[in-house]
Amino acid sequence: MTNNKDNNMKKLLLLFIAITLSINTFAQASTIYVIFTKTPNNTVSGIDHSISTGTDMTMFRYAAHNYMIVNTEAAHYSIFSYANRRTAPDNPIITKPTSFLNTVNYIDWDIVGPTLNTFQKAQTKFKEIAAYDKIYFIDRTQTVNGMLTIIPVKARVYNDIFGADGKPL
Repeated sequence: MTNNKDNNMKKLLLLFIAITLSINTFAQASTIYVIFTKTPNNTVSGIDHSISTGTDMTMFRYAAHNYMIVNTEAAHYSIFSYANRRTAPDNPIITKPTSFLNTVNYIDWDIVGPTLNTFQKAQTKFKEIAAYDKIYFIDRTQTVNGMLTIIPVKARVYNDIFGADGKPL
């Protein structure tokens, strides 16, 4: 009888450990960083990053940022943006040392972007990024004195790639 209780306790402990590890793994995967080198908006492919000079600072805490990921070879584009309304919780732009990238999950768009040579590949990568709970963009051209500017963004939602619940299809 004692042997059965010991085995059941071991199984329960093992299950608890497995669940804990699963939760930690999922929690870590809910944030993604996309690092890139800004490309001009007349470039064939890449990420164009623009900062709005017309942001109404009485309504917003910081200037709005817009990111257009363009892949003309795949005939695909997607848009991410940052806007921090004063009426919403503060979601500030962050600065961290470049060594921060050694500690997080990130996509280097300068490497990944050119490999997305079909619409399906580009759309799949966009959906993958948009599925994360927290998305941060890092423009290499804004790195100053070894410090990264990390901007929290949201994907712009389009009906062809998102369901009625706002989740990627």
